Amino acid sequence: MKSTNVSYKASAEMWKFFIAEYQGIIQGSAIIPFSSYSAYYLYGGSIENPLTGAMNLLQWEAIRKFKELGVKRYDFVGVRISPEKRSKQEGLMKFKERFGGQLYKGYMWKHGLHPMKYAAYSLAVRVLRGGDIVDVECHKIGCCLIDYVPGRFSSRRPW
Repeated sequence: MKSTNVSYKASAEMWKFFIAEYQGIIQGSAIIPFSSYSAYYLYGGSIENPLTGAMNLLQWEAIRKFKELGVKRYDFVGVRISPEKRSKQEGLMKFKERFGGQLYKGYMWKHGLHPMKYAAYSLAVRVLRGGDIVDVECHKIGCCLIDYVPGRFSSRRPW
């Protein structure tokens, strides 16, 4: 069996950067990759106390721009459904819901590309923070994780 190296290059033309600024002070920003089908609010954030409405305006401007470009939909990507009250995740969910979108059940997964590095990362993140986002969410619902290591699968509980 012959292996082939495949590489993908993302065109800079398929990403848009948005910055919300007020009186010379950056309030927040977003990095949004897109195709003709969808734009994905993949990365974004704001300063600790942004001007009220700055991030809403940034999102509306992004939506308007992608509509102008003929992009068919705008995806806010993930939020946690049923997050803990008054948590950061609840704030993110409420922020994204304000735009009238629908929440869809999705899935989280992780895959270690380098078994030794993945094992070191997994151990370190569990010791320092109790696990990464996938571990924490699986622990909440009591799911079983499936780790993939080239050549074998193993099922385990996170704790």
